[in-house]
Amino acid sequence: KAQIVDLADNGYIFFNPNTDTIKVRKKLDHAVLSHMKLADYDVIRFASTISARPNAYLDLISNNLVLEGVGAFRFSDSQNVYAFPHEQMVFLKHNRNMTFGGRLTGGKFDFYSSQFSFDYYDFDISSNKIDSMVIFTEDFTGRPGLVAVKSVLRDINGTLEIDRSTNKSGLQNFPEYPRFTSKKGALIAYDKKSIHGGAYDKERFRFEVDPFTIENMDNFTTSELSFPGEFIAGGILPNFRFEAKIMDDYSLGFEKSMTTYPMYGGKGSADIAIKLSEEGFTAKGNIEYQGATISSQDIVLAPDYTMANADSYSIDENSRYPNVYAMNVMTKWLPAKDSMFVNTNGHTVKVLRDKQDFQGNLIQTSLQLAGNGVLSWDQAKLTSADMKFKPNEVKAKISQIEIGAISSDKIAFASYNVASDVNFTTRIGDFKANETGKLTDFPFNAYASTMDEYKWDMNKQTIELNKGPKLAKEKSIFISKDPAQQGLRFESTKALFDMKKGIIYAENVPHIDVADSRVFPYNEKIEIRENANMQTLQKAKMLASRDNKNHELFDAKLKIAGRYALSGAASYKYKDKHRTNQVLYFDKIRVVSKTDSSIIATGTVADSSGFKVSPKIGFKGITELSSLNQDIVFNGYVKPLHSLTEWPSAWFRYNQRPDPSNIIIPAREIKNEDQRKMYAAVSLANDSTHIYPTMFNFKRSYADMDITADTGVFYYDETSNCFIVGDSMKLFEGSRRGSFLSFNDATGEVYSEGKLNFGLEVDDNFSGLMAGNLVKKKADSTFTLNSILALNIKLPEECYTRIIEVMKNNGSGNPVADNSDEFIYNAMAEYLDDKKLNKAIENTSSTGEIKPQGDLDRNIFISKMSIAYVPSKRQFIATDPVQIATINGNQVNKTINAKIVITKRRSTARYTLYFEVSKYDWFYIDYYLGSVTVASTDKEFNDIIKEKGPKMTNGKFRIKTASPRSVANFLTKLDLED
Repeated sequence: KAQIVDLADNGYIFFNPNTDTIKVRKKLDHAVLSHMKLADYDVIRFASTISARPNAYLDLISNNLVLEGVGAFRFSDSQNVYAFPHEQMVFLKHNRNMTFGGRLTGGKFDFYSSQFSFDYYDFDISSNKIDSMVIFTEDFTGRPGLVAVKSVLRDINGTLEIDRSTNKSGLQNFPEYPRFTSKKGALIAYDKKSIHGGAYDKERFRFEVDPFTIENMDNFTTSELSFPGEFIAGGILPNFRFEAKIMDDYSLGFEKSMTTYPMYGGKGSADIAIKLSEEGFTAKGNIEYQGATISSQDIVLAPDYTMANADSYSIDENSRYPNVYAMNVMTKWLPAKDSMFVNTNGHTVKVLRDKQDFQGNLIQTSLQLAGNGVLSWDQAKLTSADMKFKPNEVKAKISQIEIGAISSDKIAFASYNVASDVNFTTRIGDFKANETGKLTDFPFNAYASTMDEYKWDMNKQTIELNKGPKLAKEKSIFISKDPAQQGLRFESTKALFDMKKGIIYAENVPHIDVADSRVFPYNEKIEIRENANMQTLQKAKMLASRDNKNHELFDAKLKIAGRYALSGAASYKYKDKHRTNQVLYFDKIRVVSKTDSSIIATGTVADSSGFKVSPKIGFKGITELSSLNQDIVFNGYVKPLHSLTEWPSAWFRYNQRPDPSNIIIPAREIKNEDQRKMYAAVSLANDSTHIYPTMFNFKRSYADMDITADTGVFYYDETSNCFIVGDSMKLFEGSRRGSFLSFNDATGEVYSEGKLNFGLEVDDNFSGLMAGNLVKKKADSTFTLNSILALNIKLPEECYTRIIEVMKNNGSGNPVADNSDEFIYNAMAEYLDDKKLNKAIENTSSTGEIKPQGDLDRNIFISKMSIAYVPSKRQFIATDPVQIATINGNQVNKTINAKIVITKRRSTARYTLYFEVSKYDWFYIDYYLGSVTVASTDKEFNDIIKEKGPKMTNGKFRIKTASPRSVANFLTKLDLED
């Protein structure tokens, strides 16, 4: 009974439990006949697996039974037709018709649609909106299983016939089923991003398939399947009819043998074999564009471009283009931009008539051939992103040019932002800088320039450099790139670079600043050789320094090796106080240091040059010029150039930086070239009692006594025509004290002034001081001395008292002495300090009297005397009256007739004084061999001597009385000479 209930529940029978009656339904009859294969049946069965929602529900409005959770179901197990509903939903309609969306599999085909309609009676599935149809084919490598064809047929309207409507069970075999028939054809598109980045927009590029029927969808072979239709080529080629088939890459496409086509509406042409697949629209063959021919086995054709890995790209020269021949390059033709791009892929392209090498990118249009890359020829490289090629010329608004040296692997010329125009017919390259102030490099020469116009003559192998209009208000310079030269630079407005010689010939170079000075090249021209080696300048001028303009050198031979490095030689016009030019030659010029940055020049002046440091003073030795000082250092020897040949002068040591307008030469320690001492003095010959002057020479004998010693400074006084050596305070500061010696070059006069040394400081018994002057005129045979004389003679005090008395009492006829005399003041100054001297002058000015002080306070003070050297007697003799100022400190102030004789022999000296107060009164004093001999007409004086003299005897010293005859003989000898 339970089985009966189960059959009733499943609709096979009607069962009345009240009457226990059963009525058989048609379903049972059909099931039995189907089981016995005597009736047709279907195998459609749904399995629903879902949670949280019903497996099915009835829509009372549409009467659709909506099934959910249906992952898949089949229409025929014999024909392999399956459905995979979208969102696992199936809508059952009247009489077992149904609708669903999703994927429908029929044999080796998958269909995708949002609306499939199943007609149970006709046993087919149709859709007027099939998005795509996917084909599965055998694996071409022979592996088991199927491979989905990459290309799909889109936009299909058609019907899938599962089997005959009377063979839903598939009990009979009808091989043409399943069968799909499209009603309006289909579309094959190639617009995937994976295909050349989506280059094939289906609106422009596609394969339009004719309406088609596919039978035996289970068992077809690849070779059997094709889709006739029209190829819409996107304007690349004209559209044409062909058949799409499954290609080797499991895509739908076609291959077509070599055919000639116009391209892009006649913008070019092609003789190519073409292929369409998931790899894109490709070709092999030749493409012609504006006279260019591209040969390639790897061409990609797209609506917006054609790319090729070209075996060759060539242009024959014509009015627009140069010769071009390239191999193994990449080309890209953009028809909308009328441009053919050529990438050389690192290979060399031959361009122009001489087949210059080009690497980079070429851009060909209907108007021109442009380039972005490097054009190489000879030793040159032109780099630009915007080259414009003409039949045998190239231009670029912005470019970089590098030219190699002829005999070196170095770059000779390089400019990095220039407008270029290179004409290979004239073999001339013109380059103009786009920015002012930018450097153009000469690496071979290690220099750079801001000049902005360059003309390269390839035949002459020269480059002309010029300062163009853009630099009118700016300086154009050359600057050394050698770090050791520390930025050496110079101005220039024109230059020539000889590439064969590797020399830059710069012109219009006004100057070169080196250290603190300025060099002026001869004719404003210089040469720069390899490695920043500036050719030695000849005949140059130099200003040292450029700021203080202390010195101008000329005819210079200079080697400039850096901003702070210079060596060489030059001449210099030395100007004395009269601005008279004398040429000095400096054979060594250098920079002191970078921190000092001053220039030093040294040279040697030979004796034979006749150079004069001032008009009458010769010089020989080393000269040194410094840019920091206005005056020249003279380190050597000088000598006065006078005409007094009797007393010649010699060279003496000299090292000073004098003022040329006022040459004052130090002459304190006078030495010759052998470091031997020399003299400026008036000397007394020890062997002959001969007096002679010496001005910068040796004395006749080292033992000769110096009457005057005149050192300090030396100069030539043009006003007096005198060579003068002596005390600077006396000569220039107005001091009364100090000695000097002068030679008058015009008159021959010799004059000396100051202390006079006659050896009077004998001992305590006899000592004396003299000061004044010596003079010898050219016509004189001897020197005349004008002097003061202060003597200490050891005599009894009473003797001096008596002399004073006689002079006062008996000398009334003698004139009063004139002591207010500059001569006397100057002479006194030699022995008095300023305080005592001023006091003495003040007293003498007011009283006319002299009050000797200090060293001058002696027994006898003669304020003025004149004494001359008498060669025949070899004595110094005074015969003129003398002025006796004081005796033993007492005022006399008388001019007394006197005879004074100084006799000097090799080993002895004798000093004789004779004072004649009146005709009848005189005094005689003679110091000789350590004794004093005296005599007088005054009896009292003589008695004092007799009485006191012997008492003063000490050792060899004696005071003796002379006989009248001895005095008479003394006077007689003097009278005879007179």
